[in-house]
Amino acid sequence: MLLTNFQSHGATYEQATLLGVVLCLLTALVRYLPTQSVKYAPGPKPLPLLGNIIYFSKMLKNLPVEVPLMAKRFGGTCMMWMGSKPILMIHSLEDAHELLSKRGALTASRPRKNIFTEHVWPKILPFSPAGEEMRFFRRIYTDILGVKQSLQVRKYQNYESIISLAAFCETPDDYESHTSRFSTSVIFSAVYGARVSRLTHPIMVELQDVWTEILRNVQPGRLIIDWLPFLEKLPLRFQPWVKRADSLHARDCAVHMAFLNLLRKQIEAGIEPVCFGVNAIAHQKQEGFDDDLLLGILTAIIVAGSESTASMMQSFIKIMAMNPETQQKAQQELDRVVGPSRLPTWEDQPNLPYTRALIKELHRYSPILTFSFPHLSTDEFVYQGYTIPKDTLLLPCADNLTRDRTRYDDAKAFQPERFLGDDLEAHLSARQNDFRKRDHVNYGFGRRMCPGMPLFPTPLLSFILSS
Repeated sequence: MLLTNFQSHGATYEQATLLGVVLCLLTALVRYLPTQSVKYAPGPKPLPLLGNIIYFSKMLKNLPVEVPLMAKRFGGTCMMWMGSKPILMIHSLEDAHELLSKRGALTASRPRKNIFTEHVWPKILPFSPAGEEMRFFRRIYTDILGVKQSLQVRKYQNYESIISLAAFCETPDDYESHTSRFSTSVIFSAVYGARVSRLTHPIMVELQDVWTEILRNVQPGRLIIDWLPFLEKLPLRFQPWVKRADSLHARDCAVHMAFLNLLRKQIEAGIEPVCFGVNAIAHQKQEGFDDDLLLGILTAIIVAGSESTASMMQSFIKIMAMNPETQQKAQQELDRVVGPSRLPTWEDQPNLPYTRALIKELHRYSPILTFSFPHLSTDEFVYQGYTIPKDTLLLPCADNLTRDRTRYDDAKAFQPERFLGDDLEAHLSARQNDFRKRDHVNYGFGRRMCPGMPLFPTPLLSFILSS
């Protein structure tokens, strides 16, 4: 009777939530929460059935304050519970290295995608579990996003930097729009060989609307199904988030297929641009995978590249406004090395140690995400006397990791000087044996390090040099 009435009135989020709560409570009667006899890492005491949902809610309202307080109270690792799901928050660099790199055989997987993510992004590396799919993606990305390939697309970054510099001179208050256009155009040029001259173009407006909603809803804990996974067992007609995900996926694919088809026509005519998409299409022909997988490969590059670059550029502008002495030092170095008659080039980079150190400090001081992408344990193990259950979500807290006092002195201060003499490129720094010498943690850990590391820092450097 309940299902009949529910169907007759149409599936809404509120109705689905109510039904899910009822099913969850009934199911919970025969399920048990964290086994009390097992020793877990310290953390706030979970409530019956709910786990730490109240603590999570409080934390999410004020992350810059609550996350450091959590680390101070509970230490380098903190066990929390989303209902009956264990979540290990990681606050120290040493614990992150030990758990996510040295124990990568047990912790390199990703949390199971909820049904929304499965439908909206069915084939995309950041959400792929450990196994054949992950290895396939990483092999493809290693080939198409290598150092050599990244050097070939620098011309797009140079051009867009000049365009953006002119835009900043005309309307400096529109810096958010200028940085977003710069990052979007750079990554679309690198992937499809197609510039984005303005974000107000209908295609870009459509894509931005789609991305905004997707990125908002794929965040862990955003949807009711993250808290009440039993809702996913309902018939699809009672899950309105699935219908929404299918609609967003179709809209996203339509935009990318338009660019992909244009690139294929250019390849057939022998006038293809230098871009990652050409190499990806070549891989598709060699290995015979379908367009859905090809779009998943290319979409991940675009989403990661555009969002992260724009975020770091905007952080750079704000931090320079708050640190005029640092800005003056960088400007003096540029004036001394480059002079007033030309713009900096890539060849000037070795002679700009303070500017390079500033970029490293920018990545450390202002991480792209408060929490890095979560890992998942594929088996139970013991760490420092604490049990880490199978299917534990391991969540590195980037804000705390980049302010780890064992690695960074006066970590709350913006001090490029701390990286003077550190000449390693970002992708080499991330992979060096001594994890304490890493410049920042934005590219992840262990087997899940970002395969696009050689590419993503260069647009930011190009922009800063031109600024």
